Amino acid sequence: MIATLAFATALAGPDVDLTSMVDQDGEPVFDTDLLADAYDQLIREVGAMVSNKPFTPARTTGLAGFEMNVSTWWVLTDARNRTDISPWARASADEDSEPFAAVPVLAVRKGLPLSTEVGGQIGWIGGTDNGIAGVWGRVGILEGFRPLPEITGHVGYSGYLGNDGLEVGVLDFGLTLGTTLRSSNAEGHRAGAFSPWFDVSSLRVSAAPILDEALADDIGAIPYGGSKTADHAPALVLAQFGAGIQATVRDVHLRVGLAWVPEAIPSLTTGVGFTL
Repeated sequence: MIATLAFATALAGPDVDLTSMVDQDGEPVFDTDLLADAYDQLIREVGAMVSNKPFTPARTTGLAGFEMNVSTWWVLTDARNRTDISPWARASADEDSEPFAAVPVLAVRKGLPLSTEVGGQIGWIGGTDNGIAGVWGRVGILEGFRPLPEITGHVGYSGYLGNDGLEVGVLDFGLTLGTTLRSSNAEGHRAGAFSPWFDVSSLRVSAAPILDEALADDIGAIPYGGSKTADHAPALVLAQFGAGIQATVRDVHLRVGLAWVPEAIPSLTTGVGFTL
């Protein structure tokens, strides 16, 4: 985690500046349709970046369970076939952007009665003054009936923090399907476990640009979600697919997960933590 923080500090992260969209290569951009399309795609990709990641096995922690996890989201901002300049580059003061963003994250979750749990997380988008924060709740729909898989439902909300020109929030809900495969040592005692999972979620992305009216009109920067008025578009609804695996030895776990939003960008998450 310390190494990741050092790396993220050195990284020129995606510091979104909507006011930079009206100029490119030292020349003003007058094509409002082009800028509106870039703004729309940028909101989709910022939403995918800050959304809660499907980074938890299907099984809940149990009534007495508590977990802490430190991870890094590797958000692949350039992992998309583009026919035009990246919206991250258009919304960058130096008209450039790294191919990925590193987001160190601290997360906790606590078990509750009836196979339910709550959790929260906070993170920093490396190389920027921005961050993320999120909360969620999960309920075990099917647990402990081996060899049947475990199924968990979840709902959560996350937000983009610290940007003076843009607010983004993401409501997510979905299902996680997984199982736990246990291993034993030579004496027959349990030595560890592997927990693979697959997740399908729906993301509802809301956004509010904080710009003067003339500049917002030039960019085509309208709010998504919120009031149902002529100057508000509906919240963007995006599908997210995720998969991962956890290796556990005693109370310590290692995790790797992948999240993919087809209309936006993918991300890879790696982390370590413990469960009590």
